[in-house]
Amino acid sequence: MVNAISAVLITVSLLASVWALVLIFLNRSVRPDHKLGLWLMYLIAVFMVGLLVQAVVGIVNLIATDRELHGATFVGYLIAPLLIVPFAGFMALAERSRYGPAVLMIGCLSIPALIVRMHQLWAGHA
Repeated sequence: MVNAISAVLITVSLLASVWALVLIFLNRSVRPDHKLGLWLMYLIAVFMVGLLVQAVVGIVNLIATDRELHGATFVGYLIAPLLIVPFAGFMALAERSRYGPAVLMIGCLSIPALIVRMHQLWAGHA
């Protein structure tokens, strides 16, 4: 696996979580008509592109490797962030109270755990 992609994704995920936490404390929702909400949505869009790049690189590495690892579980850890983040983003946009950013924050905080677990599988510590 490419450690640089994972490090950047973990950093962006934690940054988005902190940003959502600021929105919670300001009692603002994730809305495109608020400047803070709009920039958070831009950050999530860039984050999704990074997760897609990681998924493609991970699947290509899985196909090219001769390591002993459970491929379905590894691909599951690659695909799960691609499902969690858009779902959390949709729920954050749908919820117009301060709980919208909370859903997005929890969704973003789950991604580093998935990435770390994926690296454990790749290293053979399953």
